[in-house]
Formats: sequence, structure tokens, C-alpha cells
Amino acid sequence: MKFKKFIVILVSLLCFIGLAVTLSIQQSQRADQVLNNNGLSSPYYILSPRKKMTIKHFLTYLDRQNDAHLQVHFKSPYDKRRILIWANYNLKSQPMSKGESRYFSKSDFTGSIPFAVISAQTHDNLVTSQNNKYIKEGRHYYSVIGELKQNSENPNGQTPYYLTAGINQPTGLENIKNFNITIDGINKKDVQQVARFSKATVKTVDYTKSYNRKHGISPTKKFIFATFCVIVAAVDAFIWALLDSVPLRRNYFKNVVLAKLLRSSGMRFLLVDLVLFLLVYGVLPLMMFYSNHEQLFTLLLAVFALQCFTFGMTMLFIKKRKDENNAVTR
Repeated sequence: MKFKKFIVILVSLLCFIGLAVTLSIQQSQRADQVLNNNGLSSPYYILSPRKKMTIKHFLTYLDRQNDAHLQVHFKSPYDKRRILIWANYNLKSQPMSKGESRYFSKSDFTGSIPFAVISAQTHDNLVTSQNNKYIKEGRHYYSVIGELKQNSENPNGQTPYYLTAGINQPTGLENIKNFNITIDGINKKDVQQVARFSKATVKTVDYTKSYNRKHGISPTKKFIFATFCVIVAAVDAFIWALLDSVPLRRNYFKNVVLAKLLRSSGMRFLLVDLVLFLLVYGVLPLMMFYSNHEQLFTLLLAVFALQCFTFGMTMLFIKKRKDENNAVTR
């Protein structure tokens, strides 16, 4: 009996670990996609405008018409060394090569002075003065606030530099007709309105699908494995209840209250499964990558609740059957 109980406890632990590992892989791959895609999520839209209009005018319209978190990249088909970026929120930090480096924040776009972030191999228009780096364009010098790490999968390559394109900045005076515009965070209906406003053609890019194909990632397999772990966890709780339906006869604790509580099979199950849940939640993040610990906690808590429900329903069923058998024998 003790060996069987050990097995069901071990299976429960493995289910928690299996789900935690699956979530870690999912979040890690998702983070890699965002980083390799230059901070953009998936899907996003690429507009090729035909209307003459300043970036300032375009961004003013875009920001006024949308409440969502938006990120916009302006990429010239003629000069791929230079990319303009605007966002109405604090962007997720990209992997930087130095500790003092940083990526763009919301305040960088709202000011009147553009800032620059360079790639690992940026050389064009890059100057150094008094140990400070600047991007020099004509008579303008833009302070470099960060340098991206080497990233072989970045679709923009390793040489471009990035400038903020704020509404009140000199870069906002350039014409959108000279750029292909990438918009991230907008829905399909709103992007069609923006396309009509700028007289642009629209292309949808789903980077996740192409990334998964390239790296042999199968979301279906992860989903099947996670579902398998959930089902096994529920079945394990059912078997656990069958094995643990008899209260303890021997008192292992001197404390009267604790002894009475732990004589209950339900309390023993709750205590042991809670320890497993907290153990996995506490240890796995120290060993694996998690971009969102709340998702890990919610996932493990949901499985813990499922096991408690299964165990409790099984115990009620067993008690009901015993009561029926006792009534018949009487």
C-alpha cells in the first residue's frame, strides 16, 4: 500500500513538472520570436502608402483613432540601414550588449529630441565624441542610448540603426510615402481604415507561423502533452482517493488537533498535493525561463484545484456506496 501511495504522489509531481516545463518552453519560444522579430508581436501589418503625408500627421491620426498599444516601424526600401520607430507605450526591452544600454521607452517618443539605438555591427553615420556615441545625419546628432546584442535571426540584419520618430521630433517631418510602414498592436478592422486614410496597400505578416516552421516547433504537440498531463493528474487523484479512503488508525502526532486533522484522508491529500504544487512553483523558475510567473501559478493552481475536486468527488462516491451497503446489510 505504501509503495502504491508513493507512486501516485510521484505521478502527481511529474504532472505538475510536465505542465510547468511545457509552459516554460512555450514562453521561451514566444520570447525568442519577439526578440528575433525586432520586438514585434504576431501578426502585424505592413502598409505601402501612396499618399504624401508627414510622419507627424500620420502618427497623430493613428494615435487619435486607436486606444490600443501600438508600435510603428518606418522602413525605407531605399536605405535599409535606417529604421524609424514610434510607440505609445513602454516597449519590451530588447537584448542589449552592455549593462548601461537600454531600449526605447514611451518618454523617448513624446519629447522633441530623437534618440538612437544601434545594432551590433552598426558603422554608418556612427561617430564617437568624449566616449559618447552619436548617429550623425547632416547637421543633426542623435544620442545613442543602447546597442543591441548580436542576433543572427533578426530580419533587419546586424547593421541598421533605429531612431525615434516622435510627433514633435525632426524625424516626424519626413514623408510616409518614402517608407514601408509596419504597425503592430492594431486590429484588422482599424488597419483597413488606416490604409484608406494613407491610400496604402496592406500585407499581413504572421511571423509566428514562419518561425515555428523554421525551427520545427509544433504547438499541437505541446497542447497534446499538456492535455495528457491534465488528464493523468485527474486520474491520479481518483486513484489516490481509492487508495486513501481508509482513515489512519495509528496516531503519528502528539498534537491532538493535528492528529485529528491528518487522520482525515482529505486533509492528508490536500497537504501533500499543496506541498507538491508549491515545490514545483518555487523550484522550476530557478531552473527554467519564465517570462510570466503569474501564468505558471495560474496553471498549477488550476491543476491543483482539478485534483482536489476529483479527489473530493471520489471520496463522496465511496462514502455513498458504503452507506448504501450498510443500509442493505441492516
